[in-house]
Amino acid sequence: MQDLDNQAVHKLTQNPFQTSPAGKTQFAAIQALEFEPTMAQLAARIRLSQDLLIAVKRDCLPAGLRKQVLAGPITDAEWCILVRSSAASAKLRNLLPDLEQKTTVLLGRKIAVRLKVLGTPK
Repeated sequence: MQDLDNQAVHKLTQNPFQTSPAGKTQFAAIQALEFEPTMAQLAARIRLSQDLLIAVKRDCLPAGLRKQVLAGPITDAEWCILVRSSAASAKLRNLLPDLEQKTTVLLGRKIAVRLKVLGTPK
């Protein structure tokens, strides 16, 4: 077990820009995000949006709507929830006050929640 922990720590502390045996640079995107301050902020926003979605799905959404939503972009003033269909979006509009209340409790400040219907591929 100790060897597995050491391997995990080693992987996390490695430089994400590694050279493979073939001489090509391998790139671990998430690790690279952590090395650049601006990109680390982006990675933190992505994680925050995903964490909010998990909490909202668990506490506010009926089971039938949980598969219809994805985490979208988040700013200091607004969080966007991506919705797979306009029918699901219509149902979620009725839940917006609950979603905004939940995000206020989780973040400790009020932000607007916006719904964005994803387009269907043509």
